[in-house]
Amino acid sequence: MNKDKSVGLILVAIAIVVAIATINMSTSRLPVSGDPGAKLMPYICSIILGVCGVGIFFQSKGKGKRFLTKQGWINCLGIFVICLFFVLLLKPAGYLISSAIGMFLLVTWIVYAKDGKENIKPVAFLTFSVITTLLLYLFFTKVLNVVLPKGILYF
Repeated sequence: MNKDKSVGLILVAIAIVVAIATINMSTSRLPVSGDPGAKLMPYICSIILGVCGVGIFFQSKGKGKRFLTKQGWINCLGIFVICLFFVLLLKPAGYLISSAIGMFLLVTWIVYAKDGKENIKPVAFLTFSVITTLLLYLFFTKVLNVVLPKGILYF
């Protein structure tokens, strides 16, 4: 079995685990008529992940060129570490701080991982990250009425 088939099977297994965890997930809110609830997004993600896994499994042609180079794996690991940092920082620091820092790190990593010779200054990344975080915060809190983690800012 080649790597593509292995990755396809792993994705299908993860999709099954996510679907089972979603079924067992309890919600704290009473169901409202027409409200899909908190379980909808994990269901959708598990279905998409499963379909992609099946597609990768059956699309595999045996021996072929490598899926990712060594640098590609390093880039994937870097993005994973930044996302993990964001998740761990979200509750203690709150949405605004963790999102601005996480987005700055992520944009910087992605741009410089491409070839490392970009002429864009880090101040531009910081400005983009702060403005995007504020706009998303306003959208989630004012339009969608989502309660986001407050952290140390308390608002």
